[in-house]
Amino acid sequence: MKLISVTGCICDSLTVDGVEEIDLPNDETRKEIVDKIGDYISSLKEEDYDTYTRENLACNIEGYLNYEENSLLDKSFRELGEIVKSASGNQLNYILQFVISNLGKITYHSEEPCECCGDYVWEYTLEIQD
Repeated sequence: MKLISVTGCICDSLTVDGVEEIDLPNDETRKEIVDKIGDYISSLKEEDYDTYTRENLACNIEGYLNYEENSLLDKSFRELGEIVKSASGNQLNYILQFVISNLGKITYHSEEPCECCGDYVWEYTLEIQD
């Protein structure tokens, strides 16, 4: 599964295997994707990432899934992945958006700001093996 997130300006978009997030058929499809993301997070090895990456991910999960601030900072990737899989409803879209920018690779960023709004455009890509 290939996830691509583009942020900045009016260019914000998210695609899952080439399909725009807005065109995904329903929340059941989004939930399947989020569950795969949760499994991916659970599979990450603590020693392969710095503390900042895990804690930043934890803070985003707290915000989007309505957990108390700083309550997940000491959770492992395995635990964070299971928490992500508990997402539902509107939370699914937030999970799709923030995980890619937290764990994905920057595959593009604009050299110059947008002429209209001044924002820079960033593209993040995250590939998860099925």
